[in-house]
Amino acid sequence: MYSIHKNNLSSYLSDWKLKINIMNKYLKKGKYEPSPTPKTFQAIANKTIDLSVMLRYLDSNLKILENNKSPLTIDYQAYADAIVFLQASYLFYHILLDTLAGVIAYFYKKNERINLPQSFHDLLKKSKNWNKFPKDLNFILEKAHIWFPEFKERRVDFVHHYKSFLIFLKKNKSGEYTLEHSNRSYGNKFKNFGEIREYIGFLFLRTPKTN
Repeated sequence: MYSIHKNNLSSYLSDWKLKINIMNKYLKKGKYEPSPTPKTFQAIANKTIDLSVMLRYLDSNLKILENNKSPLTIDYQAYADAIVFLQASYLFYHILLDTLAGVIAYFYKKNERINLPQSFHDLLKKSKNWNKFPKDLNFILEKAHIWFPEFKERRVDFVHHYKSFLIFLKKNKSGEYTLEHSNRSYGNKFKNFGEIREYIGFLFLRTPKTN
């Protein structure tokens, strides 16, 4: 049995589980009883859909803002909705990363008898401080040490430090509007993060791949 997957961890895991079940059934010659699908496998599919929904609604509202001919005619409902979905995307992306950490922990506990954290933050922390941390996994997570702290800081800012996201409309050389996001707390200066789609794309390009 041979399968090809492209950036789709949930279907990779589902097919992997199916192949393992078939192999077990063959080896046990009819005495095989199907084992339940691990919760982490189910969760990675659900959380991926959740994040996709958030991003789809964010994109639709960003397009409304980008199509405005003037910042003076901004659609305030679309702006408010975009802020909600932008913040929700940060939360759902963090949940997805923790679910991914749970999948990684499942594989290493099942196959290597190694207990790893089910929090993505704790997984990165342990990869730095534990000399018995799997070298192959450390290689996969290496780049996450660069981008995850920045992402985590922004999530913490609006969850625990009570800062709010703002969306700026900026006109480029061709006369079209691009959307950037920033955050601030009361009395503090704006901290610009750059284009919204560029930053979200930056995150997805750097998500660790286990397949």
